[in-house]
Amino acid sequence: MQNSNHKQLEYLHIGKTAGTSFRVILEKSPKLSEKIHYNSHLVTLSDIPEGTPILFAVRSPLRRFVSGFYHRKKKLQRHEREGQIHTWNQKEVIALNTYDTINHLCACIFSKNPRVSLKARWHMGNIMHIGIQGTYWYWFHNNQILSARIKDIYSVIRQGTL
Repeated sequence: MQNSNHKQLEYLHIGKTAGTSFRVILEKSPKLSEKIHYNSHLVTLSDIPEGTPILFAVRSPLRRFVSGFYHRKKKLQRHEREGQIHTWNQKEVIALNTYDTINHLCACIFSKNPRVSLKARWHMGNIMHIGIQGTYWYWFHNNQILSARIKDIYSVIRQGTL
């Protein structure tokens, strides 16, 4: 799995897998930051040139889901207090204001009432980190692309061990 042709590793920042904590570690360690290039959430596997060693972290999908919901909910509340609500996607604002807790959202997703379930699924899809960015495939695209790049994966960190 290691490719030693390049000196610098590319850190693929998958949302809600301790990427920000990893960035802080890099900022405090100049030697480490020389060896690892930290990328934003917007960079996906396809954006990193083939042959470049890649490092990323993973986390339990359930824990990512819960963390993503509460992260966005808290951030929205802070931005509402600070008057920054204009920067938000209104579909996400409506979704986050509809459900008080992750349990409430999940209960609606699995409701026997098809309207309630469909509405909750639609809302879920509009919440960053649990909608489109809620799946690892956002960063990897599909199994074919991931399989073709397996030789570039230098290391995978489990979020709980960071």
